[in-house]
Amino acid sequence: MAGIFRDRAVAGRAASEVTDRPVRVATAPAWAALALAVILLVLLAVWLFAGTVTLTTQGYGVIDNVPANVVVTSQSAGVLRQAPPPVGTRVAAGETVAVIGGDDPQTPALPGSAPGSGSTTVAAPIAGTVVAVGPGWGSSVAAGVPLATIAPETTDQIGYLFIPVAPTLQAHPGSAVNFNVDTVDPTGDGLLQGTVRSVSPLPVDESRIAYLTANAELTSQILASGPVVEVQVALTADPGTPSGWRWTLPPGPSHRITSGTPAHGTVILSQVRPYKAFLGSP
Repeated sequence: MAGIFRDRAVAGRAASEVTDRPVRVATAPAWAALALAVILLVLLAVWLFAGTVTLTTQGYGVIDNVPANVVVTSQSAGVLRQAPPPVGTRVAAGETVAVIGGDDPQTPALPGSAPGSGSTTVAAPIAGTVVAVGPGWGSSVAAGVPLATIAPETTDQIGYLFIPVAPTLQAHPGSAVNFNVDTVDPTGDGLLQGTVRSVSPLPVDESRIAYLTANAELTSQILASGPVVEVQVALTADPGTPSGWRWTLPPGPSHRITSGTPAHGTVILSQVRPYKAFLGSP
């Protein structure tokens, strides 16, 4: 009998020794992962309060000869008996750029022939260079149809940028601007640089945008996102480049920018602490 109780006591003591052994709460890999997480949190906190992020706003615009291109439109309906001159032609103010007659569109007059009875002469409103043309000789046109676009005869250029109305992302004079010009490869020639000269206090209407861009498609693209403000950008001059302007990858393109060329611009507003950017505070 005594042996039985002795065996039970020995077994109970052995069980107690097993339960008293230390238990490993976490493995070495788990501790390493925890340490890494803590380090990342510390680095994140440092970045939030000591780092910087750049706030920008973007929009579509155009590079123009000062003050802007002029669109020449038909003043009456009829047939083009003299088509506008080709792109690149220099015209004087008051020079005839098109003649519209009332002839049957199926039998147009020969190019260069004198206007017939009832014809309308369309003159260039300014001196400059033809940068775009509309319908060709013999085409039937309605009143108000664009016939040609003339760039003012000046070497000075300006950037017009239209950005969405956003109270927390307002451009200010002096802000840096980078233009991605449609006719320039940004990977090889870079971005056109400039500085905000002025910002319209109120949203601009469609007629103003159409006047500055002289491009119906671009005007629609600009207005697609809602009301916009007009930003006038002074391009940064650089006489050492072929274009006459400074680029992020000098010397930039090997040609001058044609007036009326569309561009996408980015305005660099400011650099703030990341936590302020997340909170939406300046």
